Amino acid sequence: MKVVHLCTQDFGGAGNAAYRLHKGLQTIGIDSTFIVLDKKSKDPSVKIIPDNQQNESSYCNSPDSYSSSRMKLMWKYWSDMLTEYPGRTKGLEIFTDNTCSVRLDLVKEITEADIVNLHWVAGMINFKELPSSLKEKNLVWTLHDMNPFTGGCHYTGQCNKFLSSCNACPQLGSINQKDKSYYSFGEKGEAYKELQINIVTPSKWLGDEAKRSSLFSKFEIDVIPYVLPLDVFKMYEKDELRKKLNIPLNKKIILFGANDVMNNRKGFSLLLEALDIFSIQNKDDVILGIFGDLPPGTPIQSKYQVLNFGTINSENTLALVYSLSDVFVLPSLEDNLPNTVLESLACGTPVVAFNIGGMPDMISQRKTGYLADEGDIKDLAEGISWTLRNNSNDALRNACREFVVKHYDLQIQANTYLQKYHEIMNRNSTGQSGGK
Repeated sequence: MKVVHLCTQDFGGAGNAAYRLHKGLQTIGIDSTFIVLDKKSKDPSVKIIPDNQQNESSYCNSPDSYSSSRMKLMWKYWSDMLTEYPGRTKGLEIFTDNTCSVRLDLVKEITEADIVNLHWVAGMINFKELPSSLKEKNLVWTLHDMNPFTGGCHYTGQCNKFLSSCNACPQLGSINQKDKSYYSFGEKGEAYKELQINIVTPSKWLGDEAKRSSLFSKFEIDVIPYVLPLDVFKMYEKDELRKKLNIPLNKKIILFGANDVMNNRKGFSLLLEALDIFSIQNKDDVILGIFGDLPPGTPIQSKYQVLNFGTINSENTLALVYSLSDVFVLPSLEDNLPNTVLESLACGTPVVAFNIGGMPDMISQRKTGYLADEGDIKDLAEGISWTLRNNSNDALRNACREFVVKHYDLQIQANTYLQKYHEIMNRNSTGQSGGK
């Protein structure tokens, strides 16, 4: 069986998750290829569609790394596009329309594949050409956010227009009934009419949202969680790590991390509010640890010492940061199945989060962390306090590790996907419908 994964890049949250599936499939003997536009890994099984893609069928090549000029232009285009909407709220993540110049029909690996597995593919999919490019393929789409069934946003907030038809998009701050979201949503709908897509979501929440959407309600939807390389994300001796880094052993480290620290959806400002409440009743000597992209000079209003680890590109280094911390807090207001939560748990560090999205799939209340009521800052502060009080021995840390080992190993996911791939191929070979 030949499997081809398509993802805009092999890094970032979605890129890492997709790459882990690719590697898991390889470990069980599947001929899996990972095709991207932007590449950071040196893995030869990760191939790129070059900026100067020729107008003839060809195989992709595999440089050690590749920074796509095409994607640089796309990111700039999407950023510039948003300036057309001055009413857009600041602090939201990127909004992506369907603009694309990639020719998937000319990629030989796709032509020869038994299964094509789409992932996070902004800038990689031309929806007008999608039916002709992939109509005859066994098609799986692993959703990493909501964008495939919206008019351009990646998380909808409180908007439910994706249930019927996107227009006058609140994330754009638009009142125009025929704005970018309207046209993007329409193009997707036309493309999906001609395709049979097998949807996979990492969390139950995202699966439910996809089922509710007008674009994906007709498709079969399965939930298969993300996984981790458990030989990388593992428990390290906390005191030894702190001694090496000259971090006092008696301090409690409360850790926060995200690709974009200031993304409103990830809730960093809510953590700062919770720490203000926490400080009133707790006299612990605390350090606030942060990792991820944080613009230089960004003011952080905290009563506690701040330790900024910056952007961490090494998974091994990231595992050390989780391991030297006492609790990881991710107060997202919307989220799928964030890798950071699984990574922290795998390193034995309990997690505090709001009870939203995919969080309850990973966090068992007062067993591997604490689920605060959605948006309740006081309860978030209580969760931090409870976790620090109960993390003085190894019982909580071991429970976190054991939970991830049981449910989130690479081979568990790979075998589940392989079973799904076989079902799809057998069903399509006999002409059966793959709908609900």
